[in-house]
Amino acid sequence: MSTAKIFLLGATGYVGGSILAQLLKNKDYTFTALVRDQSRADRLKSELGVEPVIGSFEDLEVLKKAAEESDIVINAWSDDLPATKALVEGLKKRGGRSGKPAYLIQVSGTGVLCDHVNGESDEQEPFDDYDIKRIRALPDEQIHKDVDDYLFSQNDQPDVLRTIITCPPLIYGKGLGIFNVRSKQIPVIAQATIATRKNGTVGKGLNKWGTVHVDDLVKFFDLLVRAAIDGKASYGDEGFYFAESGEEYLKDMSQHVFDAVVKKAGWALVDTVPVQTPLTDSEVDKYYGGAFGYWIFAGNSRSRANRAKKELGWKPEAPELWETLDEEVEYWVEKLKNDETKVEPGVDA
Repeated sequence: MSTAKIFLLGATGYVGGSILAQLLKNKDYTFTALVRDQSRADRLKSELGVEPVIGSFEDLEVLKKAAEESDIVINAWSDDLPATKALVEGLKKRGGRSGKPAYLIQVSGTGVLCDHVNGESDEQEPFDDYDIKRIRALPDEQIHKDVDDYLFSQNDQPDVLRTIITCPPLIYGKGLGIFNVRSKQIPVIAQATIATRKNGTVGKGLNKWGTVHVDDLVKFFDLLVRAAIDGKASYGDEGFYFAESGEEYLKDMSQHVFDAVVKKAGWALVDTVPVQTPLTDSEVDKYYGGAFGYWIFAGNSRSRANRAKKELGWKPEAPELWETLDEEVEYWVEKLKNDETKVEPGVDA
């Protein structure tokens, strides 16, 4: 197998750190990674042997230079359009100089699929990653859409640059990196459950989201990177991969979290009733981010990873979401049981 120099953005995050941990198992790869501060740079270097590039998404020249020195860029951090353009510019220089195509693998998300049903129904026809025409026709205001569309537009020189967009759904499970190992959406639900002492949903919770365990997700990226290096991955107009392994109603997801909280925090829920009920607008504002929370947590995001399974041979096999919640919930119970003001709403979608 050919060697590859990979520049990773997001190495200190939940998703990016997990991808890095998986790819480091392959000794044919060498890595550089963008970090904002020296202390994290030192840890990446000393603990993982990863060469740090200190900077931020505002440092466009830093991004261009690091991309120009890499065969593959994996952006697992941001939808920042100027930064993405800088990465593309650097990779095009790399591909033009080396005589072989450079790759940009963008970690987008199935939040781009979200509708506005306010938790009232699951009547969204699942999106297939082979149905590029339907995906491209999503409204411009969808999150991730501007960067996704830009990358689709950069397909005129496939011998120089090849772009691949990956769209994970809701990710669960303990991360594999050395920094942030906590998922995104599940902690929001857990924190809201603990703070409100309710078996609550955003809307009625009759909407569905795709899910994937982080262990299965990193195996997907392992297969994708190998396929890209070998010239076997889809790219350009067809370079779009979902990575779901199943889906759940949000009401069921919230119920699983509530059950885990009750199991871990008998102290907290003696004054509540276990009957599931929609949260109030003020509670959604506080714990889920208001209108954005209604859109993401009460919308459908249904996908089918047929391209990943057929072309890459990806076979998800990790535990179901409800089987993994005890450790996640226990962390938030210990963190928040004595100070509800520590709840910090937020989500990567």
